[in-house]
Amino acid sequence: MRIFLNQIKIIITTLVIAFVAGVSILAVNSLSTNDTKTELSANYIPSDMSKAFPELDGVLEGGDASMLTTNIEDVKGQIQYTIRGTVVNIGNLEEWKDPTPQPEEFQKIMGQNVKFPIDIEVTQIEKTKSDLKVGEIITVKVLGSLIDNTLYLYPNSPQFEVGEDVIVHVSIDPNDIIEKDFKFVQLGEYGKYKIQNGKAFNEQYPNGKAIKDALEEAQ
Repeated sequence: MRIFLNQIKIIITTLVIAFVAGVSILAVNSLSTNDTKTELSANYIPSDMSKAFPELDGVLEGGDASMLTTNIEDVKGQIQYTIRGTVVNIGNLEEWKDPTPQPEEFQKIMGQNVKFPIDIEVTQIEKTKSDLKVGEIITVKVLGSLIDNTLYLYPNSPQFEVGEDVIVHVSIDPNDIIEKDFKFVQLGEYGKYKIQNGKAFNEQYPNGKAIKDALEEAQ
């Protein structure tokens, strides 16, 4: 099971209350997000997913989760696609069913499991295990919980805005836990870069890194 999907499955089945409350979860014995998140550079403007959902009361990050790793090089064997592209659409929320049965009271607390698509028009391909071509659309999904008309993104989820230039490292869940051919950004916010001022930015690199280095780190 891939590292990021393992964490999602744990969150789905046991720890929704924790991330809604904004506490740290998934303690591990390596680098935590507190070690990698630094003060944001004035040049880095993080993406704001709430712009895509004006009908909701808000889009919130569901707290922080420590990761087994925040280094793409550590999981490069699990990445099927590394592409640069333009976000052309953020789709509607769709409900999905947790395959693990839960008590009714727990389901009320955790809210409605939702997923939604991020469509990215490919402008550059660095790594692919299919016949994906420049100009085509690749769709990744982001997960969250809908509670009282507020969307809580799972911890460390990548955020996107329509029109932004991005680099994403994409994996496919081999177990079809959520849906068949489920594509997701490996390591969440650490596997997605926003291109600004000729550099690649994310939470781990708030001062930016070379676009070439961001593209090649999964090779």
